[in-house]
This record gives sequence, structure tokens and C-alpha cells, in this order.
Amino acid sequence: MTNDRRHMLAIDFLVPRKSGLLGLALLTALGVICPLLAAPRIPLVDPDEGLHAAIAQEMVESGDWIVPRLLKEPFLDKPILYFWAIAASLKIFGMSEVAVRLPGLLLGMLGTLTTTAVFQYLTKNTYNVRVRVTDQNGLILEQPFTIFVQPSPYTQWKGTDFQGNANNPAVAGDTANPSGDGLPNLLKYALGLNPLIPAKTGISATTSGGVMTLNYTRASGATDVTVHAWWSNDLATWSTTNVTETMLGDNGTIQSWQATMPVNPQAPQMFMRLQVSRP
Repeated sequence: MTNDRRHMLAIDFLVPRKSGLLGLALLTALGVICPLLAAPRIPLVDPDEGLHAAIAQEMVESGDWIVPRLLKEPFLDKPILYFWAIAASLKIFGMSEVAVRLPGLLLGMLGTLTTTAVFQYLTKNTYNVRVRVTDQNGLILEQPFTIFVQPSPYTQWKGTDFQGNANNPAVAGDTANPSGDGLPNLLKYALGLNPLIPAKTGISATTSGGVMTLNYTRASGATDVTVHAWWSNDLATWSTTNVTETMLGDNGTIQSWQATMPVNPQAPQMFMRLQVSRP
């Protein structure tokens, strides 16, 4: 292995907007494959690549994987984990530029994909991404990509209703109640209500003919939550046994639901409630 600055392969990721997981997965894969293909023709670059390679090579040749060494002297200026990764690659694939660069490329790809996975969950839009590869002779290859990022319906709802406060748990958290009406955000989302306006509709209960009935609405687009009616005689133990839930109508935006439960004449009292949960 040699160290030289005479040749460079430059890969520029031109991202005019943010990108999603699928598109960046492709781009990061290109970012790994292209340097690996060019690695046999491009010497290691001073100072870091040569330094890391020399320490890892000495680790493999000496068999000492505990103390990293440079020219047989302990080198303790950096954490040992990256030297282990390069040494393992050299041990498996042999002494070459490709083996030296492989761990860094793979770790970089993993970090990019992890960051993008979080980003994709929290954002929404269509983005344009362009990758440009330039070889040592100045030849340029450019490839555009269009990436579609689609968060969950609940995340979209929070972004629409809370806008700049969508990531503020005190305002947009599941149990927050910015309207002050006692109904938390997650329940309002499930019922199709505006979280910033005190609710006047959404849930009602009646008892007639030995049956307790709970009438409520559900947002048609709230497909990422579950809603169930529960009953109790003491507010301590709750059950869904013998509860019948029926959808009465759906206008494409709001659904009308009804939950019924036979009243036990022996019970001194009876309560019903809605439980909303999400993954």
C-alpha cells in the first residue's frame, strides 16, 4: 500500500432539497460502490488514510489487537474501534486499498441511512436529488433522482394543525390538551376533531331499554390508530367483553360509530369510555 495525492475520485451529492430513505439508500450505495471500483487505481491519501492503514496493518502482522501501534510504538491518540474495523477488513480481504476503505464506507452508509430513516418519518414532501461522480481525469457523470417521502397520517395531522409546534410535546404531544377541553390530542385525532378548538361534539352516551350506548365519530384517515369502547362498574377494572361496535356511516372524512353494552341490572353503576392507541 502506498500514500499519494496524485489522483482523487470526487463524489458530490447535490441535494437541493431534503431526501428520503429509498433515494438516499441508492445514493449511499453508489457512494460505496464507486470508490471501491476505483480504489485499486487510487493510492491512499495522506495523512489519515495512510496513517490508519499503517496502524491496522501493523495490528494484523503483529497479532496484537489490544494496543494499536505505529512503527512499533503505541498509538493512543484515537479510539481503537476504527483500527479494529480496518484490521479485520485487511485480515479478511488482504492488504489492499479496497480493504482499507471498506469499513469507513460501510459505516458512512449506515450513518446516512439511519439519519434518513428518522428524517423520513418526521417529514413530508417530494424531493429532487442529483448525484455527480467525477473521476481523476475530470470526466463527470450526473444522475437525477426524484424521491417521495410519506410520513404516517398522525404525523401529517400534527404538521397541518400545529405547524411550527408539531415537534413541541407540550403542545403537540399525544396527551397534551392545548384547547383546554380535557380531550388529549391523540383522542382528538382519532375522533376527527380540531386540537386547537374546544370540542362540542364527538362523544355522547345514552341508556335505554337495558342497553348503554356510546356514540362517537372517527376520522376516516386515522388508519394508524385503534379505537375501542370499554366498560366498567367501578372505574378500576375495564373490559371490552360484550361490547358491540358498529360503524353507522362514512362520508369519506368522518365516520359515525356506535358502541353498545347490555346493562347489568345487578350492578349499582356502569361507565363506558373510549381508548385510543397507536403503535
